[in-house]
Amino acid sequence: MSDELVALREQISKCTGSDPELDQCIAEVFDSWRNQSIGANYTSSVDACIALIDTLFPGSHWHIGRGAQGIMPYATIRIDAGDNKDRSKVISANGPTVPLALLGAIVQAKQYQFGESIQFPKISDTKNQNQ
Repeated sequence: MSDELVALREQISKCTGSDPELDQCIAEVFDSWRNQSIGANYTSSVDACIALIDTLFPGSHWHIGRGAQGIMPYATIRIDAGDNKDRSKVISANGPTVPLALLGAIVQAKQYQFGESIQFPKISDTKNQNQ
């Protein structure tokens, strides 16, 4: 899984918009967790990305917005570590479009779940944000 996520992360970081080939790669990696093989237009659909978050990270919280200058979209996903809320993580990513920002955060969050090092922007403990 590690190599697939690294390759997917690299493809997402280079993408600038809708990309059917990347959609297929995402489907191959993540649809097995969804118990589906239908695929989706992930790179162009916020709804498909949110459905993927809901499936991969049940009980997580997500947020999308624009940076301070109002240009670059960003996405965050907070993943709870079971009953221990002090171990929650907020994973953030940005991208040229909202779906690509969400996809960047999804890949990082999955890497975090597998205990892999994440090299996209910002990872912070929610405990530290509240202090």
